[in-house]
Amino acid sequence: MSKYLIMIYIIGSILNLFFPEFSFENNSYANFIIGTLILILVISYYYYQLLQSDLILDFYKSFPFYVSIGLLVFNLILNPIAIYQSYYDPKNPEFVEVYRYILTATNIFMYTCYSIGFVVCLKKNKSY
Repeated sequence: MSKYLIMIYIIGSILNLFFPEFSFENNSYANFIIGTLILILVISYYYYQLLQSDLILDFYKSFPFYVSIGLLVFNLILNPIAIYQSYYDPKNPEFVEVYRYILTATNIFMYTCYSIGFVVCLKKNKSY
């Protein structure tokens, strides 16, 4: 299922480049929204499969769990703000400052989740 959604998204994104109202200077917010929805669907499917299996007992030892948490929070926080990207200019320094703080905080959170996942999985996979 996820392979087909990703292929449709990639084809749609490439086709979106051919429309004149979207260029490299403007963002297509449909790509942000659809990409986030696909990501939410894929991560929800992963969580559903995790709940259906015996891996739920050791979910905190799997690296995909930490990646999914980091990506989900990052996209759910940052993509709604990306819709207001047109306000990102020197004329509106308040939005620039808020956007910078939110971007920094979400990046720190996401990469902290990745780092915790690496450390936990390193301890799990280490054999002496």
